[in-house]
Amino acid sequence: MVALRGAMTPRSTFVRAAALLGMLPLVAAAQAPPAAPTPSPGGPTPPAVPAAPVGVCTIVGPVLRPTDFGVPAGQPVADATAVRLADGRVRLYAFAQGLGIVSAVSLTPAGVSFVAEPGVRLPDGSGMPRAVVLADGRVRLFYTSGNGIRSATSLDGLTFVDESGFRLTAVDAGFAQAASPVPGAPSSAMPGAADGATSGPTIVPLADGRFRMYFSDLPRPGGTPGGHLVKSAVSIDQLTWTVESGVRLGVVGQQSANVTPPAPGDTPPLLGESAEHPFALSNPDGSVTLYYGKFGNTGSPNAEGVYLSTSADGLTFAEEALAVPFGNDPDALRQTDGTVLLYYGTFDPLVGGTINVSTCPDPTPVAPAPPVQPPASGAPPSAAPLTVRIVGTFGSGAFTPNPLQAVAGDRVVFTNQDHGVHHLVLNDAASTVIGTLQPGQSSAPLTLASGGVSYHCTLHPSMVGTLGTAAAPPATTAPSPAPPTSGPPAGEPPSYGSPPSYDGYALPPSRQ
Repeated sequence: MVALRGAMTPRSTFVRAAALLGMLPLVAAAQAPPAAPTPSPGGPTPPAVPAAPVGVCTIVGPVLRPTDFGVPAGQPVADATAVRLADGRVRLYAFAQGLGIVSAVSLTPAGVSFVAEPGVRLPDGSGMPRAVVLADGRVRLFYTSGNGIRSATSLDGLTFVDESGFRLTAVDAGFAQAASPVPGAPSSAMPGAADGATSGPTIVPLADGRFRMYFSDLPRPGGTPGGHLVKSAVSIDQLTWTVESGVRLGVVGQQSANVTPPAPGDTPPLLGESAEHPFALSNPDGSVTLYYGKFGNTGSPNAEGVYLSTSADGLTFAEEALAVPFGNDPDALRQTDGTVLLYYGTFDPLVGGTINVSTCPDPTPVAPAPPVQPPASGAPPSAAPLTVRIVGTFGSGAFTPNPLQAVAGDRVVFTNQDHGVHHLVLNDAASTVIGTLQPGQSSAPLTLASGGVSYHCTLHPSMVGTLGTAAAPPATTAPSPAPPTSGPPAGEPPSYGSPPSYDGYALPPSRQ
């Protein structure tokens, strides 16, 4: 389990970089640590230099630089978002100064060495991308443009078609007030509202089929760091969003000028320091972990950098840990062993903005299964559980074997061999939850109360399966011989594979 705490060390000094259109979050780079003081002969021993802050993640290093995309050194490449491809490799989308949204693909599934792909995914004027892969294999890129969040979709992940309108505006988010519609009348906008904008969003699925978006206000070029907050909104289709009341993370009552005051009755967040440009990771236990940048709170004992905080309900975040110092604009990709690849940006005036990667522990590791108790004296030994494998996201072919030959009393385990997360539920009177399974994860054994029960994935409604075809036969009844068959023996249903995934989920066809 990740130890949740703030790094109680003196704050580091950061170099802040202004970015295109006032939309790109400011990325930070650590200055060289001061040299250890030298005691003067016969003088008092100077105080020790504080140790550099250490996060819970292990830094691997930079994976993309401005020159990889033909951007001059000293300019930013930032705001990476990761997609796992069907062959296991990783595609990163990122903002590049003067170009717009570009992409790169990893050389191996390890996701730590990349080569830039030719062309531009979205034109200059687009920033802070976040990718979601839909159940039909299309990629939806959310991005910031003007004072709001827009989106575009692609069949191949390379050529995108813009979706009309805004998904969320700065006014909707409460980060700016609308100007007066009467020509010549004074504007009702608060100071700085013309610059009000939202960060690129991050999205997780909810158990009821809706989606939750997290986003923050944006640091403004030339403004002071800190004073930012994270809010949330919900949607049934990822296109029309309703902002939820309250603040998830960040400063309430001390925001930067482009944030409207909290509504009456809003409860201040438990973590009340600045938070910006969050990324949300769905966890197998239904909780949500936010990775976010935190900077510039005067007097704070905490180091600046990327933090993480986990919430059981996705609304209240109470504890945090430093993930990596000297970084911002995080995006995370869970691996099959539960660990996380964390992509984030840093800035060096000589090099420019770079995309970096760290490996992080599972924020919510699954507790080991309790030991199997031996059967009571005289009781027959329990049979090994039957296994259903998840191998895709389309129809009955997503599960194998399907149907599973099982009867009442059999135990069944589901193992997720797909690239995305799946939430499985029985179609019985109680809508029994089988579990939310991340890639590589298996469910707890499910004991069937009867044969012939079906099940489905709530995140991909076309994924359906059946467990058994009849109730358990009486103990005295001999099994009937199998009827003769012609042709080759039946094999497992074909695997249709699965589309690439983003944070372990995809959008059901009914929600597109």
